[in-house]
Amino acid sequence: MLEIDENVALFAISIDDAEKSKMMMQKVAKDGKGEIKYPLLSDPMHKTIDDYGLLDTRYIGKGVEGIPQTAIYILDKNRKIVWVNVSPDYSNRPNMETLRMEIDKFKKKSEMNKMQINVKKN
Repeated sequence: MLEIDENVALFAISIDDAEKSKMMMQKVAKDGKGEIKYPLLSDPMHKTIDDYGLLDTRYIGKGVEGIPQTAIYILDKNRKIVWVNVSPDYSNRPNMETLRMEIDKFKKKSEMNKMQINVKKN
């Protein structure tokens, strides 16, 4: 999905600890779905999940507190959210083509802004 030397980073966050995430990554790779080539970050106390308002309330009281809704964020280099998709249904999320399109839109907009700044300086 990402281009070689593209200045974009992907991360995933879950309540799973590092060992469980590692096992899941190995399982996905063995299932033939390809390796996960981005870090899976651990949020066992679901602080980040809660801070972003992503707690899936369907799991409260079922022994798996902190499960988030599926969410994808695109942030700029200043960590400002420029695009977001949140869904309570993990199977209903944007495909890779949609994510690529959104990244490209943001990159194009950023390049246009840089050009405008250079024009103003000259």
